[in-house]
Order: sequence, then C-alpha cells, then structure tokens
Amino acid sequence: MISNSIHLLESEEKMLKNLGLDSEKLIKLLKQRQKEIMDYKPYHSFNLPILDKQLETLCLDRCYKENLIWGKQSDLNNEYLIHKHTKRDRSEVISEREVQLKKRSFKK
Repeated sequence: MISNSIHLLESEEKMLKNLGLDSEKLIKLLKQRQKEIMDYKPYHSFNLPILDKQLETLCLDRCYKENLIWGKQSDLNNEYLIHKHTKRDRSEVISEREVQLKKRSFKK
C-alpha cells in the first residue's frame, strides 16, 4: 500500500505543492517509513511537511480550538485511533452508494 502511495505522490508532486505540502520531504518521509516497515521497526507518528504558512496557521488554530497539541505523538493506546478504519461510522457513505447504484439502474 505504501509503495502505491509513493508512486502516486511522485507523479502528483505539483498537486501536493498546491495543497501546501512539501512534496519532496513527504515522499522522502514515506520512503523512510517504508524502509522502517520492511525492517519491522515500531510505529511512530510523523507530521506532514507543510510549506504553506497560512495552512499551518489554520492547523495550529484548529488544534488550539480543539484543545489539542500540534505535533504531539499519537496516543497508541487509543483504540479508536488504532482501529479507526474499522470502527468509524460509514452509514452515510454506504447510503450514498446505494442511492448512486439505484440511479444507475434506472438509467439502463
């Protein structure tokens, strides 16, 4: 999965810059993370390398409002964080898929 992400991001460096991210640093971080995974190193957090100062300010402001600490390591004891992909509420997404499938079937 990470290999695909690296490949995709290497082909979309301009898009990353448009989003305010440092594409070169991000790709380098992901390649480093890939090596760590292959070497069975333990997980550790990393921050996206932000170039856009306005974006960084927005992130810092949001953290302040949410009473969070910018750049803090992830809480690996937080079950929701660790298993978010399986525990999140996807009912809205599933519902929208059903609507789109029904629309397609009516068009036929």
